[in-house]
Amino acid sequence: MDKISGRNWALVWILGMVGQLCWNIENSVFNLFVYNKITPDASIVSWMVAVSATVTTFSTFLFGTLSDRAGRRRPFIGFGYILWGIFTIVFGLGQFLPQNPIWLAASFVVLADAVMTFFGSMGNDGGFNAWTTDISSVHNRGRLGGALAVMPVLATIIGTLASGALIQLFDFFAYFTAVGVVVMLIGVWALFALKESPTLKPTRDERGFWKQFVSVFSFKSFTGNMELFWVFIVMAVYFIGFDVYFPYIGIYFVNTLSISYGDSGIVQGVGLLAAALLT
Repeated sequence: MDKISGRNWALVWILGMVGQLCWNIENSVFNLFVYNKITPDASIVSWMVAVSATVTTFSTFLFGTLSDRAGRRRPFIGFGYILWGIFTIVFGLGQFLPQNPIWLAASFVVLADAVMTFFGSMGNDGGFNAWTTDISSVHNRGRLGGALAVMPVLATIIGTLASGALIQLFDFFAYFTAVGVVVMLIGVWALFALKESPTLKPTRDERGFWKQFVSVFSFKSFTGNMELFWVFIVMAVYFIGFDVYFPYIGIYFVNTLSISYGDSGIVQGVGLLAAALLT
């Protein structure tokens, strides 16, 4: 398919941007919420980051393999987004749990974050990203890749500015509820609007599901694609550095520098916009 239809471009931008906005919330706003509404203990944030990173990696490969074997992306995207929205709201319920003993509320938010990222990866990483590959070709991959590459930057700018202002006005739970409802509606829309690529066929390893699952981690695949291997190494170094500070930047602004939620969003938004322009 050389030409991407208007319907598919709309799906790419709406599903892509909503997904990146949700990841922005999970990577930053959730941590600020825990620190200010549960307990000012950064170790809980560290556990959330570590557990959710592990879960999202497993979920991406799990549902990517399942969708390959099924030869379908739509149900994984649609139901993944619906459940993603539901558990975004569920996460906010941690605010209303008793905080004595604190381990109860802490365990709840770590678990809720993990479940939220599990279904987020089902819909976005394992489903949506695979679908964008299905509808692309050597003739349109550059344009599609450019659109997908700019979405995390735009979503982080928009999400940071919006979250700061809306949390300032309505508090965290109302914000999580509003975002969750939007994501659920987008998931329902995707179930009806998204069409599978006509070139997509079920791909099944005759040795079974788990053999197909672990084939992703084949060392021979890396040694046979050394340029890609070094790209992954550079990305790993970059994102390790990024993830060292980004989960805590909102906490630092609000709790250490005593900047309001709204002003914190503006400060980060301006910085991110400058970074996007320089990039």
